[in-house]
Amino acid sequence: MRKAAVLLVGALALLLFIGASMIQSLFVIQRFAAVREVSGKVEVKAAGEEAFGPLGDARHVRAGDVVRTAEDGGVTLNWVDGSRIRLGPNTEMTVLQCQIDKTKQAQSYLFKLDVGQVWVRVLQTLGRQSKFEIQTPTATAAVRGTVFSVEVDDAGATTVSVLKGEVALEGAGSNLSVRERQEAAVSVSETRPTRPMTPERETEWEVARVVAEPWLRLTQPASDGLPQGASFLSVSGDTERGAVVTVNGKPVVPNMMQSFTVDVPIPEGAEEFEITARARDAKGFETVVVKRLSR
Repeated sequence: MRKAAVLLVGALALLLFIGASMIQSLFVIQRFAAVREVSGKVEVKAAGEEAFGPLGDARHVRAGDVVRTAEDGGVTLNWVDGSRIRLGPNTEMTVLQCQIDKTKQAQSYLFKLDVGQVWVRVLQTLGRQSKFEIQTPTATAAVRGTVFSVEVDDAGATTVSVLKGEVALEGAGSNLSVRERQEAAVSVSETRPTRPMTPERETEWEVARVVAEPWLRLTQPASDGLPQGASFLSVSGDTERGAVVTVNGKPVVPNMMQSFTVDVPIPEGAEEFEITARARDAKGFETVVVKRLSR
């Protein structure tokens, strides 16, 4: 009798555990990254796989995947909340975790950078229970709403530079804050104090600044020809969530899919016409797309 009771209690405990796990899974949403701007050779080792294969036409990267680029390679990973990571050449990074816990309203983004360089944009200011971290062989960089880069050399030394915001850098027994326009480095045995960005790093950010800017694309008009006799031109495009968009100075409200269409008046008798679309994000970064048409 006692044995049966013990078995019954054990079975009930197991059922409660399974039920709690199932309920928890309903509130924890896994997030995928959309793949964009692929250049050169890029490979991925999918979660659970043992070998790398070409990224090819893959549209998403998920937790557990390892992405690596060759000497000529590069790829941008975009999340729905506006977070973005650009992998430079000769880089290998593992996506450890990307999820949101609806019960706590907490987001968790964890990555492991083994070698190479990434440029990162965290658009939202994360709450206390949320985290966005990049782990390297010698340090951990944690942020709450920042534009920054992390570089790991062949010896495992880590360098962090910040374009906007602040990064908490932990490594070699030290903790420090790297602020806007600063950089810091951590090796296996020591941490170098923060310092202003070097001229070389400033130049690097001029090229990589596109990582910080909001996504914006014009899909229509597809041609460069100005329609004969038309008084209006239909302009379509897409952007990212939260971006403030204008087309030729006119505010545009994207739909739920972040697409938009607006009619733009054409001056009477115009032989040439210019469309200027702007998208501005919460950090103040702006993307401008200009399209010129003529008869």
